[in-house]
Order: sequence, then C-alpha cells, then structure tokens
Amino acid sequence: EEACRLIDVDNFIDYQLFEIFINNEDWPANNMRCWQYFMGKWRWIFYDGDAALKHLEWDGFAYATYDGDEEHPASRISTLLFRKLLENPVFQKRVVERYNDLCHRILSYYSTKPYLDAAVDAIQQEIPLQIDRFHFPDTHKKWCADVKEMDEFLRKRPAQAIAEMLKYISVKEDVGELSMYPNPTSGEVTVSVTVADPGIRTLCVYDMGGRMVYSCLLYCEEGQSQCFKQLPLPAGTYVVRV
Repeated sequence: EEACRLIDVDNFIDYQLFEIFINNEDWPANNMRCWQYFMGKWRWIFYDGDAALKHLEWDGFAYATYDGDEEHPASRISTLLFRKLLENPVFQKRVVERYNDLCHRILSYYSTKPYLDAAVDAIQQEIPLQIDRFHFPDTHKKWCADVKEMDEFLRKRPAQAIAEMLKYISVKEDVGELSMYPNPTSGEVTVSVTVADPGIRTLCVYDMGGRMVYSCLLYCEEGQSQCFKQLPLPAGTYVVRV
C-alpha cells in the first residue's frame, strides 16, 4: 500500500520489464531516471539505450534482481526496490502477467520488426556521414551486421525472456482440472484452470509431432481461474498442457 501511494506501480513494472527485455548492459546501476511532479507519484523514464538489443546471453532479469557486492552494471542498491516488491505476491503476479502479455504482443517479433525496418529506412542514408565524422561504426558493412544482430535479438528474445524470468520466479506444476473453449477454435480461447495452491503455471501447446509451438504463463488463484488467450497458430490439431 505504501509503494502504491508513492510510486506509479504500473509505470515502474513497465520500465523494469522493458530494460530487462532489451538487455541493457549499462543498467540498472547506471542510466536509471525517475521523476515526480510536485508531490505526485514517482515515475520512471527510459534513458540511454545504446548498450542494448545486442547480446541474447546477457541475463537481464539476473541483473535487475542482483544483490551482490559489485557496483556495475548492477548493484544491490539499484535493484533494492524491485527485489523487495517482488517478495509481495500481488506485485509478483502483476509482473508475471505483464511480462507475459508484453512478450506475446507489444514486444513480439511480429510487433517490433516493422519498427526496426522503419528505423533502418529512416537513417540508412545518414550512415556514411556518421562513419565519416565519428568512425562508429567504422564501416557500412559493420552497420549492416549490427542491424542483422539486432533483428536476430528481437526475433529470439520474447521466448527467451519468459524462460529467463522462470529461473527466478518459481512455477508450480499441480493442476486439478483444465479446460479450453471453444473447441475447435479460430485462435481465441478461454482457459479455465482449477488448482489447490495459488501461483504461476506454464501453459504449453504442442503440435502432433511433439514440438512445443507456443507457451505462456498463467497466474492461478486458489480454486478456478479463467483467462483469455489468442493463440497465433496455423490451423491444425494440438495438445495443450499446463
């Protein structure tokens, strides 16, 4: 309640998850900015992302929750608020549901790819001048390679980001009942899950060859929980497991 009084919690969650998603390697001990209008709630803004969207092996969630003795790129002071709020089940639920939603919609490759392409089209004529004046990148070939690396990052990152988070937030496996309707469906389904113990579950969809073709997180309350999902899958027969 005190955190909700002092900060814009939705904004704080979005800010943290965006920095984690892009794997900003110069954050959170550096480049963290927040602001307050008079005595209003504190809000965070994105600042300086030139060290992001590069390395998939960079564990963004690990740095966002770091509590060791190092001072850069993360320190226990810079992660204190996020770590402590994650101890609250209600906050943790909001983080899980929001990250799950972001990775499957706004930050999905289907959504981010057009923005990357538009940015490349907008600045590519300026790259020779950039190279001439700043020598960074040093060649046009290097710039093209960087763009390709960024495209690969955006393509692979959503699924990896969810898997990464699950290393730090425990997932339960017990499920009493599972149902989905309508069945068959055009892609939009309601998932109904009954559990005895509240917490996070993973919903996985497999094709008939046994390959997992879709996964997402469900935060289940004790008893029956329902949620709406849009499954971006081609027509076919699938097996669903929680």
